[in-house]
Amino acid sequence: MQVLNKYKKTITESLLFQDMSAAEIGQLMPYLSLEGYEYTKGSFIECDNEKFSYTAFLPKKLYILLEGLVHLIIEDSYGRRLMAQQYEAGDVLAGTLFDVPTEKLFAGYQTIKNSVVASVSFESIMNMQDLPNKVTIKMLKNLCLFFADDRIKLYKRLECVSRICIRERIKFYLLDQKYRAGKDKFVLPITKNDMANYLSVSRSSMTRELAAMKKEKLINFKAREFTLFFK
Repeated sequence: MQVLNKYKKTITESLLFQDMSAAEIGQLMPYLSLEGYEYTKGSFIECDNEKFSYTAFLPKKLYILLEGLVHLIIEDSYGRRLMAQQYEAGDVLAGTLFDVPTEKLFAGYQTIKNSVVASVSFESIMNMQDLPNKVTIKMLKNLCLFFADDRIKLYKRLECVSRICIRERIKFYLLDQKYRAGKDKFVLPITKNDMANYLSVSRSSMTRELAAMKKEKLINFKAREFTLFFK
């Protein structure tokens, strides 16, 4: 719990506590069994990555990323890795990862920077019957929002890689980063290698396309700092 003291603001502003007052969050805290963990860059977060059936959907834990950057990595039986999703400070991660019985897949949350996470016991959340109905309803609503938000992120990822043209994938990704930053000029949260991985294209093909877009004055960039001139 000592690890969590400096991250109270990040925890209370996460999606799990959306639209809750300080008093309501205080009522919830004893039920959540919060634990803090620190991970060095390149390590994997120790989630409940056991095999389970499609009917056993609910995770044992949720994780709030308090500091750092995390990628959801999927690796097939041939050793090919795909960066399936990216998580930044304040994002919530599902503790259990799917292991499809018909495929030999590895899935794990890898830290791209030194990171700090807080685990939340899902079982504890399900035993909140002593809390006022208003607080319980808000927490259940936020859990629904979390699972919906997680599916939206996956949909956006699929929408991006479903575009046949490399340029369209790049434009889709850059527009999403512009939307997140709230302005035309922003810094990529990931390296160019990771960006190519996310787009499911080769680094060389992406680099050529970025250079062509820069020449056509659609974008300007230096290292990871981008400015967009298209909408």
